[in-house]
Amino acid sequence: MSQSAEVQSLIEDIAYLAHELEALKGVIEAVPYQERPPGTVSILDMIARLREQQEAYYQPLIERTLTGASTADLKPVDESYTEENQDAEQVLNSVIEKRNSYTAYLKSISSEQWNNSTDSTGSVIDIVKDHILFDRSLMKEIAEIVLTLDKSRSTPQH
Repeated sequence: MSQSAEVQSLIEDIAYLAHELEALKGVIEAVPYQERPPGTVSILDMIARLREQQEAYYQPLIERTLTGASTADLKPVDESYTEENQDAEQVLNSVIEKRNSYTAYLKSISSEQWNNSTDSTGSVIDIVKDHILFDRSLMKEIAEIVLTLDKSRSTPQH
């Protein structure tokens, strides 16, 4: 696969999250998305973490990699991140909007810049691949919780 085809595929994967979240809008209200079981976070917190991870970690990591600035102070968002806004539609719309902006940003990176790298982060390609893996893992976890909760609500209780 050529680099331009690989970059295009990565951008499509990054953009796909917005479509997944649009689909989630149809079922989110049917589950207790605000509940925070002891020691865990809510579904809504997990969704918001997708946005926070992108804005506070991945995008700055790419920006600094492109400019050669230090990335030493950038850390992934903690798994215990909690969202203050508890309106599911607003949070989903916010994550989708931020993802669409991020996708446009990635499209603006020149083909030569995708190979820019630092010793600690690898290339921009590597960072985006890691971001996609993060998104997929968290979305899988969210989907499993939503399906479990949805099934438990639709199963007749004896």
